[in-house]
Amino acid sequence: MKILTIFLRFILLLIILMLSHFTIYFFPSLLGWMSDNGSNKFILTSFGFFLFSSAIFSYAIIFFAWRLIYLVDHNRIFSNSGTFALRMIQYAFYYIAIDYLISFFDIGELANIEQAPAPFTAQIFIIVFATSMGLFVNLLQRINQRVVSSQTSAKKELS
Repeated sequence: MKILTIFLRFILLLIILMLSHFTIYFFPSLLGWMSDNGSNKFILTSFGFFLFSSAIFSYAIIFFAWRLIYLVDHNRIFSNSGTFALRMIQYAFYYIAIDYLISFFDIGELANIEQAPAPFTAQIFIIVFATSMGLFVNLLQRINQRVVSSQTSAKKELS
C-alpha cells in the first residue's frame, strides 16, 4: 500500500506544478491577451476572479487529497478526519462547478475574441467533470461516515 500512496503523492506534486504554472504564467498572460484584444475591465476582473478562485479551490482539493493519503498510510481513513477531508473535497469540486457555471458569459468573451466554440466546450466539460467528481466524493464521504458511525456504535456496545 505504501508504494501506491507514494505514487499518488508524486502525481499530486505533478498536479501542483502544473496548476502553479497555469496560475502564475498562463492566467495573467491570458488576461493580458484578452485586454489587448478589447475586453472591458469588468469582464477581465470577473474572469480573473473566477480563474484564480478555481485555482485556490483546486489547491484545497490537493491539500485534502494529501491528507487522505496520510490517513491511508496510518490506517485511519475511516475516521472523522477522513470524513471531514472528503467533505471538503466535495465542497471544493462543487464550488469549481458553480464557479465555471457563473463565469459562462465571461468565457463567451474569450470565445468572441477567438471566434471558436472551444472555450464553451472546455467549460461545459469542466462543469460536468467537477459536478460528477463532487457527487462521487459525496458518495465516498457518506460511506466513510457510515463506517465511522458503525465503528463508534460497536465500541459503545462493547463497553
